[in-house]
Amino acid sequence: MFTRSIGINNFSGTLPPELGQLVNLEELYVNSCGLGGEIPSTFVNLQRMTTFWDSDAAFTGNIPDFIGNWTALTSL
Repeated sequence: MFTRSIGINNFSGTLPPELGQLVNLEELYVNSCGLGGEIPSTFVNLQRMTTFWDSDAAFTGNIPDFIGNWTALTSL
Protein backbone atom coordinates (compact mmCIF):
# COMPACT_ATOMS: atom_id res chain seq x y z
CA MET A 1 0.00 0.00 0.00
CA PHE A 2 1.26 3.46 -0.89
CA THR A 3 -0.20 6.27 1.26
CA ARG A 4 0.43 10.01 1.41
CA SER A 5 -0.90 12.31 4.09
CA ILE A 6 -0.52 16.04 3.72
CA GLY A 7 -3.38 16.84 6.05
CA ILE A 8 -3.56 18.96 9.18
CA ASN A 9 -0.95 21.56 8.28
CA ASN A 10 -0.70 25.16 7.11
CA PHE A 11 -0.16 24.63 3.39
CA SER A 12 -1.74 27.02 0.94
CA GLY A 13 -2.32 26.91 -2.79
CA THR A 14 -3.45 23.96 -4.85
CA LEU A 15 -2.71 20.24 -4.91
CA PRO A 16 0.52 19.63 -6.81
CA PRO A 17 -0.27 18.05 -10.20
CA GLU A 18 2.87 15.94 -9.74
CA LEU A 19 0.96 13.79 -7.24
CA GLY A 20 -0.80 12.36 -10.29
CA GLN A 21 2.49 10.71 -11.26
CA LEU A 22 2.31 8.47 -8.18
CA VAL A 23 0.43 5.76 -10.09
CA ASN A 24 0.69 3.28 -7.19
CA LEU A 25 -0.89 5.72 -4.73
CA GLU A 26 -3.82 4.08 -2.94
CA GLU A 27 -4.63 6.53 -0.16
CA LEU A 28 -4.37 10.31 -0.13
CA TYR A 29 -5.30 12.38 2.91
CA VAL A 30 -5.57 16.13 2.32
CA ASN A 31 -7.87 16.98 5.21
CA SER A 32 -7.55 20.29 7.06
CA CYS A 33 -4.48 21.31 5.10
CA GLY A 34 -5.41 24.67 3.58
CA LEU A 35 -5.15 23.50 -0.02
CA GLY A 36 -7.89 24.40 -2.47
CA GLY A 37 -8.72 24.92 -6.11
CA GLU A 38 -9.62 22.15 -8.50
CA ILE A 39 -8.42 18.56 -8.29
CA PRO A 40 -5.62 18.33 -10.87
CA SER A 41 -6.43 16.57 -14.14
CA THR A 42 -3.25 14.49 -13.68
CA PHE A 43 -5.09 12.59 -10.96
CA VAL A 44 -6.73 10.64 -13.79
CA ASN A 45 -3.64 8.39 -13.49
CA LEU A 46 -4.43 7.33 -9.92
CA GLN A 47 -6.33 4.18 -10.88
CA ARG A 48 -5.41 2.33 -7.64
CA MET A 49 -6.88 5.01 -5.36
CA THR A 50 -8.98 3.46 -2.59
CA THR A 51 -9.25 6.46 -0.26
CA PHE A 52 -9.32 10.17 -1.08
CA TRP A 53 -9.94 12.00 2.18
CA ASP A 54 -10.51 15.72 1.71
CA SER A 55 -12.59 16.94 4.63
CA ASP A 56 -12.15 20.63 5.47
CA ALA A 57 -10.41 21.21 2.14
CA ALA A 58 -11.26 24.23 0.00
CA PHE A 59 -11.62 22.46 -3.34
CA THR A 60 -13.71 24.20 -5.97
CA GLY A 61 -15.60 23.08 -9.03
CA ASN A 62 -17.33 19.80 -9.71
CA ILE A 63 -16.07 16.36 -8.80
CA PRO A 64 -13.99 15.39 -11.85
CA ASP A 65 -15.48 12.70 -14.10
CA PHE A 66 -12.28 10.65 -13.95
CA ILE A 67 -12.95 9.82 -10.30
CA GLY A 68 -15.62 7.48 -11.68
CA ASN A 69 -12.76 5.45 -13.15
CA TRP A 70 -11.19 4.93 -9.74
CA THR A 71 -12.92 1.56 -9.47
CA ALA A 72 -11.04 0.60 -6.28
CA LEU A 73 -12.31 3.73 -4.47
CA THR A 74 -14.11 2.89 -1.23
CA SER A 75 -13.91 6.22 0.62
CA LEU A 76 -14.36 9.74 -0.74
